[in-house]
Amino acid sequence: MKAQTDYSKYIVPAGIVIGGYLILKNLGFLGGGSAAQNQNQLTQTSAAGVNAAIQADKNAGGFATITQAQAASSANVIFNAGTADPVDQDTIVRALIQANTLQDLLLMIQAFGTKQAGGAMCSVFGGFLSAVCGTYDLPAWIRATLDASHISTLNSYLAGTGINYSF
Repeated sequence: MKAQTDYSKYIVPAGIVIGGYLILKNLGFLGGGSAAQNQNQLTQTSAAGVNAAIQADKNAGGFATITQAQAASSANVIFNAGTADPVDQDTIVRALIQANTLQDLLLMIQAFGTKQAGGAMCSVFGGFLSAVCGTYDLPAWIRATLDASHISTLNSYLAGTGINYSF
């Protein structure tokens, strides 16, 4: 008869590994816990604010000159240009100046939603990479990716078009 293997020496190390994982996950260091909750809260808050602004602009007689699909396309272009290395600031500005009215700009902001910078590594190791893995709505994304000259160009365009918004 074969002797039974004594697994008791593995119980404490396994407990430490599992406990450590759960603690790090709950603290957000492994892409979950409080970091995920903060991202969800930002997404909900941003969406509610944009939806209210769109409705208020409609109530004030505002209208859109672009479709939601065009706004989504512009938002996608802005995100991709912002994650390029180096950041393609001119493309971001060109995409944003497709907005002819405040409603257009709000539709772009709505379509952008919130995005996490840093890609897949931030999804897995978000807490450890918190300095580069922030969650951004479109205005924060613009401020994070454009230099002062490009932001000035964009704000001048918005003001010249009569869009009461600045980045």
